[in-house]
Amino acid sequence: MDRRKFLKNAAGFGAMLALPLPFSNSLFAGNLSSDLTSLSAIDLSMAIKTKQASCVEVMQAYLDRIHRYNPVYNAIVSMVSDDELLRQAQEANQALARNE
Repeated sequence: MDRRKFLKNAAGFGAMLALPLPFSNSLFAGNLSSDLTSLSAIDLSMAIKTKQASCVEVMQAYLDRIHRYNPVYNAIVSMVSDDELLRQAQEANQALARNE
């Protein structure tokens, strides 16, 4: 990607973030995938911010994907336990509820 295209994309993203939340939320609502792991980082962040997905739901979706594909690809050789990761996701949900 050249510099001009990068700046154009960055400006467009900045403009999207400047939109009032209800307006940008309605634009996003139709794009939420049933598979959270297929979302881009920006869409996933927006889904969590607009409470269309919780941190626990996202973590569970990724854990399911890891357990499905890692036996084949062996990409993850060491991982924190599922229970600990889900606890951390729950803490993140609680922090978001407190507007942190």
